[in-house]
Amino acid sequence: MRIVGPRNRFDLMRRITGDVTADGEETYWRKEADVYGVVTTIKSVKYTEGVIHGKVGVQSGYRLFTNRVDITEEDRLRKDSVEYNITFVDPKFLKNKVMAVDLIERKG
Repeated sequence: MRIVGPRNRFDLMRRITGDVTADGEETYWRKEADVYGVVTTIKSVKYTEGVIHGKVGVQSGYRLFTNRVDITEEDRLRKDSVEYNITFVDPKFLKNKVMAVDLIERKG
């Protein structure tokens, strides 16, 4: 299966748990790999609340189609200096050959 469209490169960021300090558990994000795929806009409004994929919360603004299949909702994607939270991962899209990943721009 070939994904058609302009390819974008994202950094796949994984949460790493460090030492336990007096302030709590230390966590940070580490780049794991480069992710290439085609991004489409889902809605013209980036931030809306409601029920999507059986979850109550913020709906996604973008969908990434990629061949990389080890992305989870606990990961983040970064492009240039903008980070994106992953709101939904569809592993069964096109019989596990293409992963559909819903993103929303991370504020702060």
